[in-house]
Amino acid sequence: CITIVDWAEPADINVLPEYSKDPRVVTNLFDGVNRTHDDMHLWLAPFTKGASHYIHVLFKHRVQIAMIRIWVSYFY
Repeated sequence: CITIVDWAEPADINVLPEYSKDPRVVTNLFDGVNRTHDDMHLWLAPFTKGASHYIHVLFKHRVQIAMIRIWVSYFY
């Protein structure tokens, strides 16, 4: 593994009272499976309008990043 995902804010959907064991956690972002619809390899976090949303990633070695793709889907 070349990366360590230290934390995200919000961490994942499990921060909501109605969720507790949803598999879509932030560590899935760097599990090596990049093109999938399988929940076991996705990350889902609640969106709060006006709030900050962070992902903190620490690389073990210096790397060059070619692209970061983020899909945002929210309804309010």
